[in-house]
Amino acid sequence: MSGIYVTLLDDPLWVGSVAPDDLPAATWPVLKAMLDAPGDKTGFFSITQEEDGLTLVMDARCQAAFTETSHSVPVSYAPQKWLAFEIHLGALAWEVPGVVCFLSTMMAESAISILNLSTYDRDFLLVSEPDVQKASGVIRESLQTDVDGLKEAMLELDVRRSASGHPEQLDAPLSRETAPLCSWEDGVAEQSGAAGDGFRGGGALAGGGAWGVTGSVEGAVLSHCNGLSCKLPLLRASQPGCAERGELYIKVLAAKLVVVQLQLSMLQQSTNALVKRLFFDTNAARRSFWSYTHTDCDVSLIIDETSLRDFPEGAILGPPTRWRAVKLCGHQFAFDETGVVSAMFAPYKERLPLLNVSTFSTNVTLVEEKDLDRALGAFEVARIIVESEEHSDV
Repeated sequence: MSGIYVTLLDDPLWVGSVAPDDLPAATWPVLKAMLDAPGDKTGFFSITQEEDGLTLVMDARCQAAFTETSHSVPVSYAPQKWLAFEIHLGALAWEVPGVVCFLSTMMAESAISILNLSTYDRDFLLVSEPDVQKASGVIRESLQTDVDGLKEAMLELDVRRSASGHPEQLDAPLSRETAPLCSWEDGVAEQSGAAGDGFRGGGALAGGGAWGVTGSVEGAVLSHCNGLSCKLPLLRASQPGCAERGELYIKVLAAKLVVVQLQLSMLQQSTNALVKRLFFDTNAARRSFWSYTHTDCDVSLIIDETSLRDFPEGAILGPPTRWRAVKLCGHQFAFDETGVVSAMFAPYKERLPLLNVSTFSTNVTLVEEKDLDRALGAFEVARIIVESEEHSDV
């Protein structure tokens, strides 16, 4: 039976951001990084575009394209370089789902700041260079047991959470289902057997109870209560000043998304579609979120379904499942804060399929549209805003 593979990639990565107003000036380096891959097609380049700007995750070759134009393209960079743990989910993920969710919780408990990037068939956990050795140990320890042992560990976390009386607090981390048994050799963890933490804060954003429409301001404003106070618990910061923030809230973005593969052989023919989506799309709902990730011989897209018609016939592979993006708002998280990825996996307590993408300043979780109501019920926040397509640019 196929397993789940965890591999520490060799090349360091830069994490950067381009402000919305500076995006036109970034046209040349973005296209060079996206389309001018070497003949062996190796490398790492990812862009995530949303209302706060363009988040870049890139290797040295791609970063050099931005360095060459630094006088005209202002790029803000994270203070450290990052290394990526590639998590490739095999068939066993259906038996024991929640691998990324589990690992993000283990990282948060170990005070390791991570970023997460979900793609079509794998996830990437990014860890800053100084934390790589510690993170490797966490992964090795978390995945060293067999399937039954991991299920037992998940149950223990459930019990701890229930016994705390307030599962959202940092001393009672969320339960997370885990991965199959893991062996480690020369920097590669192979799980054999039968989807912004780096700038992200620390507990879970979870809670019980019901939510309902309480008002309307350019979109539906929802409240969520569980009989206690409706608030998002403070996230863990390594410096006291990082904990000072405004009200944290959840925004459901207007875009209706699909997660697909772009055939690498059709990348050049898809240039017009990619350029249109990145630089010239005037629809506010579609502008609210999309992501492109090119790693080795694989190109993954998280993109609004209406944009697919711009790609050449046969370029796109993948199911028609519709996803919605749920964004954590109200604060720009620092790169040394921990636990936001774990926190944004709160809907997993309902055992819902989830994807997750860290951006330069916050984090976005993707849930299947049919599960959106249940997912929102897992977040303990004072406000949930649901963008409408007509008002998503407000």
